[in-house]
Amino acid sequence: MLDGSDNAGTGPGMSFAMTLLEQHKQWAIGLVPAAVGGARIDLYKENGKLYDRSLMLLNAARKESPLKTEVKAILWLQGESDATKAGCLSYEQKLLDLVDRYRADLGTPELPFIACTIGSFLKSHKKLNQGEKINEILLSLPS
Repeated sequence: MLDGSDNAGTGPGMSFAMTLLEQHKQWAIGLVPAAVGGARIDLYKENGKLYDRSLMLLNAARKESPLKTEVKAILWLQGESDATKAGCLSYEQKLLDLVDRYRADLGTPELPFIACTIGSFLKSHKKLNQGEKINEILLSLPS
């Protein structure tokens, strides 16, 4: 689950899927990793490079799967690069717009959007020190 960026690591997808499989052994779960380390939320705006890429990956996975495939949820881990004083001011509205757009574009108005909080490792960073504010926003999202 590495994307090649030097600041990217593993995401929560695999442990999330394994936990679901422990509870629902009959399920088949596919993950469509679309993360790019260090990406700001602006890259996920309408017609944004990463938003379009994520939709392309989701649609390709649905088309190429030998099983009947549905997108059942979006698992989101992003926000470190927006954890600036200026970035966190507009983060909530951008994230709410993103959730609405995924639900509309995937044709699933009630699609669960599961947000993970970002780490506290940036707390002492000179500019990216608003992680607690980003986490408050992530935790307050309606699912």
